[in-house]
Amino acid sequence: MVHRGLFALVALAVLAVGSSCGTADSTPSRTPAVQPAEFKSPRDLLVSRQDIVHQKSAPAGAILRWWQALQFQDARTAARFYVRKTSRSDVEALARELASFLTSSRPDITETQVSGSGKAARVLASVQWVAFTPTGARVVELPATFYLQRADNGGWKLTDNSFLDYRLKLQRGTATTRGK
Repeated sequence: MVHRGLFALVALAVLAVGSSCGTADSTPSRTPAVQPAEFKSPRDLLVSRQDIVHQKSAPAGAILRWWQALQFQDARTAARFYVRKTSRSDVEALARELASFLTSSRPDITETQVSGSGKAARVLASVQWVAFTPTGARVVELPATFYLQRADNGGWKLTDNSFLDYRLKLQRGTATTRGK
């Protein structure tokens, strides 16, 4: 009998795709078609240094470094990825409450758009995670847009925390849907 977790990881492997492309102008770049990633264990869902290095745009790399810091409960590092001053304790609380989600998910960067001035970026991603239901596990995918701003030191920082705020509302069962 196949373990449900292994089945979910295999399903995730079928849906996952590679890294992103980016440009220094306002023209969007798309990731060329690639073979699906293979996940052999839950550790494969954790963002690695190699995942970050393989990003072709600095904004996409910043998203993965931020996600990795959250996965590893590194609130000090994660707090540095926000334009607005964000307290370490706020990030610790968020990472702790979303720990199960963060460690069983990863963003798949599909497109990076950098403004003509090079001071703003829009990163499109598909956040995939293993969701457990009464009948087993399934892979859930949610498109997400991350907005970044170039910092004075040349690095990229998130302009808001809207995706994780929304995910937290979903987890708590307080998110509203359109049309209701």
